[in-house]
Amino acid sequence: MTRRLYSKIGLFLLLLTIIVFSMPSSVFAYWQWRRVYVMVAYDEEWESTALLSYGYSATTLARLLLSSVSDRFFMKWGVEFYPITDVFWDSYDYPANEDIMMDEAIDETGFVTGVTTVGYITVDVLVAFTDQEIPTIYGYCYGYSDRELGVVLVRHAYPSGVGQATDNVLQHELSHLYNTTDEWVRDFDCIMNAYGYWIDFPYYYEVPTALTTTNWCEDCLATIGANLDNWGDFCHGGGSGNIYPVPYQGRWIT
Repeated sequence: MTRRLYSKIGLFLLLLTIIVFSMPSSVFAYWQWRRVYVMVAYDEEWESTALLSYGYSATTLARLLLSSVSDRFFMKWGVEFYPITDVFWDSYDYPANEDIMMDEAIDETGFVTGVTTVGYITVDVLVAFTDQEIPTIYGYCYGYSDRELGVVLVRHAYPSGVGQATDNVLQHELSHLYNTTDEWVRDFDCIMNAYGYWIDFPYYYEVPTALTTTNWCEDCLATIGANLDNWGDFCHGGGSGNIYPVPYQGRWIT
């Protein structure tokens, strides 16, 4: 009986060892991680697109995308973007301009970086989702004044030949919060690369490379890693988990 017990204990320890060493090291490295509290805002166009195109509420679609991108940051640096509140903002339809829309989102939500609170929690970042047509841009971050620091504007993006790419836009813009800059390099696989990527038959047009990849280049990885103190507070204990299906390139995968 004793031998059987020791045998079972030995088998359990062996299986546990296999599990531990087969899992990504980052899962165990982040027993201490950073939580960045996010105010999620959405406008009437986003609300309509979420319902008609996806069958989701505006908040569900926004949180699905934020959760997907948060997982990418967490696996690299132990950074979790945590939605703490959802608010509606009524975006101005014309003229559609990134500066006007960002200022409008700030004014209507009353958001001020490091000042706005929800209960006893200070909100770090405002992510404003829209499906308003804005010429030449898919997203926007870092305006011309301090009041726009910590604010990200994200357009719904589903370009032909690419598929659902709003999460790419969100990843790109959140990366700017950690001092990354846009790249303009042909055939360069990086989420910060705005250089045109050619979509062939039957579309024959270009989209920013950032809409076709979720990878960071080595320089961007180093820049983000060096600026993690920009946002969030340390948390301790278990890690962050994504309980939602992940939207990627027009397919829903779990």
